[in-house]
Amino acid sequence: MSGTTGGLQAKDQQAEQCFGDAPVGKPVLPCKKKKTWIAVRVIDENGKVMPDIVVRMTPAAGAVQNVQTPAKGKSHEIKDIDPGQWKIALPGVFDQEWHFQ
Repeated sequence: MSGTTGGLQAKDQQAEQCFGDAPVGKPVLPCKKKKTWIAVRVIDENGKVMPDIVVRMTPAAGAVQNVQTPAKGKSHEIKDIDPGQWKIALPGVFDQEWHFQ
């Protein structure tokens, strides 16, 4: 057991020689979480874009966002959102089968 104690003392002395009594630096700040985005476009069974559809988007932790698809057939984009799982619902489209692409 005494060999182990001597080894630790030697390592301690080496650390003293390398670093001395220098103060500890500033704490490391955590990285900001990388943001992401999502785009939503609703298309019917014939491939035609469905305008003015309300899309309810709910993040795993956060508030529900209701967005509406544009009238011109473009995608609605939400930027600067936290990555993770989102629930997406089409509350105005009840009697139609739909899936994600």
